[in-house]
Amino acid sequence: TWNVKLRLRKKAQDLRFFDVRLNPSTIECGGSVLLSFELVNLGRDQEEQVKFSVENSDLNIAIRQNTIVLDEDPDDNSVAKSYRIQIPKDIPAGTYPIELKAFFRSTILDDLQKVNLQVTCGTQSIVQRNQTQPVQNVPKVTPQINQTVQKDVKQPTAITITQAPNMLVYLVAGNVLLLVIVILLAARYLTRTE
Repeated sequence: TWNVKLRLRKKAQDLRFFDVRLNPSTIECGGSVLLSFELVNLGRDQEEQVKFSVENSDLNIAIRQNTIVLDEDPDDNSVAKSYRIQIPKDIPAGTYPIELKAFFRSTILDDLQKVNLQVTCGTQSIVQRNQTQPVQNVPKVTPQINQTVQKDVKQPTAITITQAPNMLVYLVAGNVLLLVIVILLAARYLTRTE
């Protein structure tokens, strides 16, 4: 049989989101989804000023809850939440990231999770949120440059370890030191055996 002792070092503050889910994860404009998650205190300290937020400005989501107490004891260190979110009817189709943030001491961000909601609205064009969109009807401007710029580009040169300045000196000194240590150890061994 084996006896194994594990010593775990926990951070003092360690808030985490688990089981973040959207049901359904794809929805029609004007529909509603259920967002559910669990917020867990994995830290070694009791947290008396836990705050979380759920946000997406495009979907008009701004959920905030303050003053949650999460114990360090595994029997009382989590809170499960679920929210019914109504999707606007006039929103463009696309993928919308919903951000969940957990704070300790009400202001210090400790965990950030994102869950994507896919919104479909009939035949409307699909927009990917929080990404750069191509700009159309922008006239092409070509700058006129009347001077030539010439750059000197140096090719990198490879230097072997023996060509580097001082490196050869360090190698020789290291070998001499190693040789002296071996001689001293051999002399000590020989004097003990006599």
